[in-house]
Amino acid sequence: MITPRHSVDELRRLESLRQYDSLDVELQQALDDLVILAAHICEAPVSQISFVDERFQRLISRFGISLTETSRDISFCGHAILERALFVVPDASRDARFADNPLVTGEPRIKFYAGAPLVTPEGHALGALCVIDRVPRHLTPSQLDALRVLGRQVMSQLELARQKRKLLESERVHAALIRNLPGMAYRCLNDSDQTITFVSAGCEAVTGYSRGELESGEAVTYRSLVHPDDRDRLSKKFKVSLESKLPCDNEYRIIAKCGEIRWVWERSVGNYGPAGDLIGIEGFVQDVTERRRAEALVLEGQERLMHALNATQDGLWDWDIATGVVHFSPQWKRLLGFAPDEVPARVEFFYTLIHPDDVERIKKVLDDHLSGRTPVKQDEIRLRAKSGEYRWFLDRGKVVERDAKGMPKRMVGIITDVTERRLESMALAESQKRTRLLVKGAGVGLWDWDLVTNAVYFSPEWKHQLGYGDEELPNEFQEWERRLHPTDRERILAIVRDFQQGKAPIYDVEFRMLHKNGSWRWICARADLLHDSSGCPIRMMGCHFDVTDRKHVESQLRQAQKMEAIGQLAGGVAHDFNNILAAIVGNAELGLADTDPRHPAHESLLEIKHACARAKSLVHQILTFSRQQPQERRVLSLGNVIQESSSLLRATIPAAVELITAMDTSAPPVVADPTQMHQVIVNLCTNAWHAIGDRQGRIDIALAAVDLDVAGAGKVPGLRPGRYACLSVSDNGTGMESSVIERIFDPFFTTKEPGRGTGLGLSVVHGIVQAHDGAISVISQPGQGSTFHVFLPAALANQELLESTAPQVRRGHGQRVLYIDDEKTLVDTTTRMLERLGYEVAGFTRPADAMQAFREDPARFDLVITDMNMPQASGLQVAADFLKLRPKLPILLSSGRVTEDLRDRARAAGISEVLHKPNSIEEISEAVHRFVVLQGA
Repeated sequence: MITPRHSVDELRRLESLRQYDSLDVELQQALDDLVILAAHICEAPVSQISFVDERFQRLISRFGISLTETSRDISFCGHAILERALFVVPDASRDARFADNPLVTGEPRIKFYAGAPLVTPEGHALGALCVIDRVPRHLTPSQLDALRVLGRQVMSQLELARQKRKLLESERVHAALIRNLPGMAYRCLNDSDQTITFVSAGCEAVTGYSRGELESGEAVTYRSLVHPDDRDRLSKKFKVSLESKLPCDNEYRIIAKCGEIRWVWERSVGNYGPAGDLIGIEGFVQDVTERRRAEALVLEGQERLMHALNATQDGLWDWDIATGVVHFSPQWKRLLGFAPDEVPARVEFFYTLIHPDDVERIKKVLDDHLSGRTPVKQDEIRLRAKSGEYRWFLDRGKVVERDAKGMPKRMVGIITDVTERRLESMALAESQKRTRLLVKGAGVGLWDWDLVTNAVYFSPEWKHQLGYGDEELPNEFQEWERRLHPTDRERILAIVRDFQQGKAPIYDVEFRMLHKNGSWRWICARADLLHDSSGCPIRMMGCHFDVTDRKHVESQLRQAQKMEAIGQLAGGVAHDFNNILAAIVGNAELGLADTDPRHPAHESLLEIKHACARAKSLVHQILTFSRQQPQERRVLSLGNVIQESSSLLRATIPAAVELITAMDTSAPPVVADPTQMHQVIVNLCTNAWHAIGDRQGRIDIALAAVDLDVAGAGKVPGLRPGRYACLSVSDNGTGMESSVIERIFDPFFTTKEPGRGTGLGLSVVHGIVQAHDGAISVISQPGQGSTFHVFLPAALANQELLESTAPQVRRGHGQRVLYIDDEKTLVDTTTRMLERLGYEVAGFTRPADAMQAFREDPARFDLVITDMNMPQASGLQVAADFLKLRPKLPILLSSGRVTEDLRDRARAAGISEVLHKPNSIEEISEAVHRFVVLQGA
């Protein structure tokens, strides 16, 4: 016996066999009919259709024989599949290949065999249709032909069944993908209403109408949803598309079921019959309302940019490096004296304008940037104007687009005329502005999970969302599971199980996944299930959207709303407290003036005055936090403030904590309120001390100069590129978790035990730094201490360091002062203070009474002091009434909430000066002295 050999393409043949191995009832019946027909035509007692796999010959249809399979090694079919024509054995008992074959010597005692190989369209033989007899014999030529034809019919039936299975699978996959697309697919008739015959489930998200309401047009027609202003335009464009038989893209408005007007994008194509007649229309509609809003913002930004460029007299250029075409803005041409049509749009023309002495240098600067050695191209060049004169320009540009190989494709920039101010251009030049048109739809990552085999497919975009290339991440379920955030993992896996078990109707969830760079990205996932004929889930398919930016924006909005609400509350409390504090301050100072220093009450009054000073500082902090306190700023060196603060801190902080300062002498001066800077340092160091606790520790205070470019500034929220003085306070204390860092600047948030702090310290620091146009950041890890960085913008070169002088007690000589405040205690206290300083004072709690006294003798008073907030009238209105009677009368306005807006309104009303409550005797006497004694002299 000779064992049949394997074909040269055996692996591909077996793979092909598996595609035909599934037999349904309809196919089985067809094969059984062909087997019986073969037996009758060939007058054979046995016929069969067999498949040959790795080890067996399997009889998938048989007639006249009970066997279902035999070993491949003894099968006749194993020899038949090696042929491409009929395989005939007239007498097996006399054939050396089969004489001792068990199928010949034993049952079914085969003597005659004729088989037609079953060959696929790709040329792979799956098995054979054969007829068998127990006696030697021959087939007639017509029987041989019939056997060949029947073999081809068997193969046709198998191929038809395979294609049907592929079609059904494709339709299931297609339907699942359609359901998960962010839009709706449709099919409609070519009638006047374009009646919809099919629409995907996404229609409800786009239009608000269900599939049942849209299909067949019984409830509503899609055409009726199109905005009336867009219908004619849409119809004309659609008609042209159908006539040309080309796809049609449109953007138009629809009126959703809720009444909202939405923008949609549609791609449609005609469905034509064999004769070329239009049968219907198929297409896809997607809601692009948010994209249109984004485009509107981009266009608005472009318009603002052009207005800004015109206002700053800067010229814009846009260079297509590959073609050499350069777009010069109208202002660019005007800067050089050219008319709009006198400047060719070629880079060669630009080079003809450069001064000969600058050409080589300019090329070097440009080459450094194009090759990526410098982040931006910036230089000062001389260009020849139309008049022949060379003018100096600051030329700035940047490559905004590179090809796949990293070669520069597009570069944009601006020029600024700096002829008259070249030496100060770096300080005074306008910031470079440019627009990047980045209108790109959000990427959608697709995935397909075979629940039977656990095989998973992740699309390239899915992997790209996590920072990976297509080949970097294996298509394995575990790759998704192990990248889930630990906090989200159990919840999401439970949702997946519930969805697969039918406990959850939809799968629409948000969770965090680990990015390749170590960050966590928020993902929105949606999916659908495919079930087998018994209703068991066999495949889960869906998509991923990266919604990290949306999550960050929502978090920032919540934080901003919370800070604003607490700030309003704090400002109101501080304002009301001012009136109480002013009365205490005034009476304490009067009491000190009335008592001898040796009197026992004198020391108590001093303590009251000191306590009032601390209370005034607290009010100052609260108003600073609520951004209702103006800063008394001047140019100062932070190094001096650090030295003063560290001296105070060394006397306060325990000896076990080492305090070290390190200051860079090149750190620039800043424009700041020295008192508030002192407060920032003390609060940060106190916070560091509390983090160290009772053990040995170290606090480092450092000052350095920092120059931030665009990339560096982007790492600290709220900063722009430029030069800064950076104040750093570091400790080796307990450090903080990330959840604590997120709330560290919240008012009243503290991790300290009761009695160790109110939680206002760091929030006040945050408010002070922001009010000074700066920013603060913190770096900390549990057990590794913390470092706070405070960035304050450097003062301009033409601002000078100023020294402030403390107010002094000034005395008068009988000058007459009219004082108005709705608080009787303040009127009495201030009247007594001024009278003791030599002034004649008339005090009133009602503005109407004060006005009556003034009308009786307008020349009687030398000065008026009025409160701002009074029930009967505001201080601004009181001042206006007084100035109508006496235009040049000095008037001082007193308020516990002094803002720049109030100062501006006071100046506009003719008020001489605004005083900030509460006032010490030195402050109020000096103000009165300025406007009464000095001006009177």
